[in-house]
Amino acid sequence: MLNSLQLFGVYSGLELNTKPEKGEDEYHTDAIGYLCTDYEGEVTPDENQAIEAGLFKLDQLPEETDPFIKKKLIELKGKFEKY
Repeated sequence: MLNSLQLFGVYSGLELNTKPEKGEDEYHTDAIGYLCTDYEGEVTPDENQAIEAGLFKLDQLPEETDPFIKKKLIELKGKFEKY
């Protein structure tokens, strides 16, 4: 259960287009970021609207996090330092 949730960004655009190697299909990522400081349980995506969902500390982002998203988080980090 998410007890504290604040939207900090919705990201979409050319920066999030991905062209994989070896002739695989190009795909586009839309990302919605929330700040959560109080939660219980496990976050799971709505299977009709999302592929992945997760909670991560700003200094413990998954290695595979899109570079554009990492850049946005670094830009916004100052807002969240009190957390």
